[in-house]
Amino acid sequence: MGIYTSDDIYGIRIYIFNEDDSMNILYEKTYQEIVNKEELKKAYLFYIKLIDKNVVFFSLYKPYNCTFDNYDEELYDWFPISLIKFIETTNIESH
Repeated sequence: MGIYTSDDIYGIRIYIFNEDDSMNILYEKTYQEIVNKEELKKAYLFYIKLIDKNVVFFSLYKPYNCTFDNYDEELYDWFPISLIKFIETTNIESH
């Protein structure tokens, strides 16, 4: 039992935290369909243009199933990912 996520990506978010710990979204795109390679490339190109990459965080908008509440429908939410996973996911040059 728990929360099970899919590998499908329906959105990408790049953000930082302000001094008061509030989130400042730098880049966010969500889609009705699975994100295609061109959209992944746009997110990657946005990231590589950032000056201070050390304070940046990433999330993917993904479908998930929750067995705790017996939902039959697929739900969607933001899931944080590491820098390495973001680069692996969005760096089209390596695909």
